[in-house]
Amino acid sequence: MRRLAQRGFRYKVAPELAEINFGEWEGKSWQQIEKQQIDQWCENFAYISHWSCWMDQCR
Repeated sequence: MRRLAQRGFRYKVAPELAEINFGEWEGKSWQQIEKQQIDQWCENFAYISHWSCWMDQCR
């Protein structure tokens, strides 16, 4: 961030966009999550992101 600021870039942290629930990964480091789980999540990122947003709206 410092390098970007030196080049005149500005940023704003938007708390409303922060991740608030990591599900079963909550509180775990990357090393504690099986690589296969991360790979599966990455393969279906768009679907999972869309589905979880849709589910949040249905509650």
